[in-house]
Amino acid sequence: MEFDPNELIGRLPPFDPQQPARPEDYPRYCERYGFEFGDLSDTSQLGMLEIDAEQIAVHLWRHPSPVGTLLIVHGYLDHHGLYRHLIRYGLERQVNLLCFDLPGHGLSTGKRAAIDSFDSYQRVLEALLDRIDDWQLTRPLHLLGQSTGAAIINHYLLRHGTESNRLIDGRIAELAPLVRAANWAWVNLLHSLLAPWKGSVTRGFAANSNDDKFVEFLRRDPLQSPVITADWIGALKRWLPEFQSLDTIERSLLIVQGEKDATVDWRFNLNLLAQKFPNQQALLLADARHQLANESEPLRQKYLDWLDQQGFLQPA
Repeated sequence: MEFDPNELIGRLPPFDPQQPARPEDYPRYCERYGFEFGDLSDTSQLGMLEIDAEQIAVHLWRHPSPVGTLLIVHGYLDHHGLYRHLIRYGLERQVNLLCFDLPGHGLSTGKRAAIDSFDSYQRVLEALLDRIDDWQLTRPLHLLGQSTGAAIINHYLLRHGTESNRLIDGRIAELAPLVRAANWAWVNLLHSLLAPWKGSVTRGFAANSNDDKFVEFLRRDPLQSPVITADWIGALKRWLPEFQSLDTIERSLLIVQGEKDATVDWRFNLNLLAQKFPNQQALLLADARHQLANESEPLRQKYLDWLDQQGFLQPA
């Protein structure tokens, strides 16, 4: 039987790590997205958590003998189901894995691929961070964000300053972090001209990875939005000046960026992030594109090895 996202969403229980429950559609979902981790995880749970008037899909894999926890924040138009390589990477390094779908993405509720304000993303992240100890998840807590996920993390860090160290006591890694989209002047102009008349534009599935099988998988993914919304671009435009105005923080980041990324304005972004986070370290990959979480295996292994060398996911 084929995986039906609507059936799974309708059957998802409230998320409660102390009382794992799996709807009957769960195995089909895991098979569809390659969530087959064997002995690396002894329990897993997928459920809904109400945050900011939306139902947020939260997925937890517990390692049998964890030395920490990794929280992954996905990018715009993605969902956590696409991040099996990163989930396996974390489990192989003996950490629990906590993932969720942003509002309007994947299994979560909300207008598809849209948001009124990036503050809504902040509230979801903050709600999860506040529950880590209640859920008895092993510390330190590490974070990994892809693109918009990295922007959400960085906004949280700059807003909260050194206070963020209390809840995020591990390392932070970012893949192709978003600050400004590629061709930003053109995107800005197009949004200003079209937004009053057109709520969305049809999305083109560009080859944003060197893994051709993944690119084809993405085109057939039932959880993909067929459009990019004017609401989301407008929220990004309003978010950018606030982000640029926030003070510098002495917090280390591990940043991986592909030089063939045509989705974000990566030169501008890396320059700004170097100012905001002077302790950041960056790895540039000449042949990598935007979807680093699903790059070809050689490129993916190159940056995962680098993260290991920098001590990412090592116990405190």
